[in-house]
Order: sequence, then structure tokens, then C-alpha cells
Amino acid sequence: MKRNGFDEDVEVVEKASKGDVLAFKKLYESNKGRIYNYALRMTNDRDAANEITQEIFVKAYRHLKRLRKKDSFKSWLMAIAVNFTKDFLKYKRRKGEIFDDNKRLQQIDNFESNESPESLFLENEMKDAVIKSLSMLKPFHREIIVLYYIEGFSIKEIASIISVSEGTVKSRLSRAREEISKELRRLGF
Repeated sequence: MKRNGFDEDVEVVEKASKGDVLAFKKLYESNKGRIYNYALRMTNDRDAANEITQEIFVKAYRHLKRLRKKDSFKSWLMAIAVNFTKDFLKYKRRKGEIFDDNKRLQQIDNFESNESPESLFLENEMKDAVIKSLSMLKPFHREIIVLYYIEGFSIKEIASIISVSEGTVKSRLSRAREEISKELRRLGF
């Protein structure tokens, strides 16, 4: 949220960077969901996503003083998340603990609905197909899709987060869309 043209987090970030634990807790509470969801979509593993989330916030707390005032805290934090998650996945693959990218996430929440069982079934089938399609992407394409469509970062922000040009982001995003469309068609959607 913005107030007077400035990000409200600026004051909280400033306090946290000076050692205010309550301010950092506020930053953690307002950003943990975003980081967890990113890690979950990149690993397809809830335990790994929890571990990654905790490690990212520990890293952020230790390095908060390095954040330049002109940087957005959320973009800076997401850059840490992207880099840490890549390193985490490389480490796990080297150790032979390869995550099954085809493993389906069981994320469908139990809730009551007025929708018919048929429409709920079709909605759940589509969710499963999208999750499967996302998991079939190469990690750098999945990363772009998650950052752009799920996390809502702009092309420019993503370029900064993953340290590539805006053209590279656009190219990867286009290619990822094509791959997801192809996979959804293959699955009958």
C-alpha cells in the first residue's frame, strides 16, 4: 500500500534494519504467504516450502541493512527467495533428493459451496491440469509464470529480481505461456 507516494513498508523496514524485532515480525507476517507460495510452486513440496520460507527470512533479517532505500522491500525479498530456492533445488538434486516435478499438489481446499458437484469437479480438474502444466515447465519458465501471474510482479521488477533483461523476461514469459497452453491442450483443456 502506498501513502503519500511512498511504500508503507519503508518505515517498518527502516525500524527493522535498526534491530527492531517487532518491526521485522510485521514484515514477516505481511510477506510470509507470498514467499511460501513461491517456494511451494517451485518445489511442489510443502515441507521444503516451509524450510525455504524460514531460511529466506533468516537471510533477510541478517542482511536487511544492505537494502538500499530506493529498493522495494518486496522485490528485494523475492530476489532472495528466487536465488535461495534455486540453490536449494540444486543442492537437493546433487544429494539425489530430486523433487518430482510431476507430483501433483493436493491444494484443493475443503469448503462448502452452492455449486453443483459437476461444476466443482470440472473446476478441480482444471486446477489440477494447471498445476500439472506448471510443474512440467523448466524451472526458469515456472519462475517467470509464478512471479508474473501469481505474485503480480511487473516485467521490470522480475528483470531486477532475477537479474536478466526485460527482453529475456518477456521471451521466457511468452515461451512459458506456449508450453502451458500446449500441455493443457494435451490434457484435453
